[in-house]
Amino acid sequence: LAQAKSVNEALQAAWEAEAREHRAARRRLDTARALARPIRQQLVRLAALAAMWREQLLWSGQGAGGDGEADRSGGSDGGAAAAAAEARLPAPPEELRGRDCGGLGDELPPSVVQALCASIEALCIESRRR
Repeated sequence: LAQAKSVNEALQAAWEAEAREHRAARRRLDTARALARPIRQQLVRLAALAAMWREQLLWSGQGAGGDGEADRSGGSDGGAAAAAAEARLPAPPEELRGRDCGGLGDELPPSVVQALCASIEALCIESRRR
C-alpha cells in the first residue's frame, strides 16, 4: 500500500511538471506568433517595394544593361535583352503578394524569405552596376 502511494505521488509530480512545461511552451509559442505578424507585414511591404524597384529597372532599360534604346527603337535584340534582364532580376516571391501573404497562414517558410533576399540582392547589384 505504501509503495502504491509513493508511485502515485511520483506520477502526479511528473504530470504536474509536464503540465507546467507545456504551459510555458504554449506562452512562448503565443509570444512568437504575436511577433511574427508584424514581421510578416513588413516582409509583404518589402516585397511590394522590391517588385516596384524591379519594374522600374526593367522599364527604364537599366536592367537590360543599357539605356533601353533597343526596346524603344524596335531593335531585334531588344526582346533578348529584356529576357536577360528579367532572368538577372528575379521577382519577389508570389507568396508575399497581397495582404494575407498568399494564404500562408501562420507559416512563413524560410525559402520564401530567402527568395526575397535573393531578389533584393539582385536589385542592389544591378542598381550599383548603373
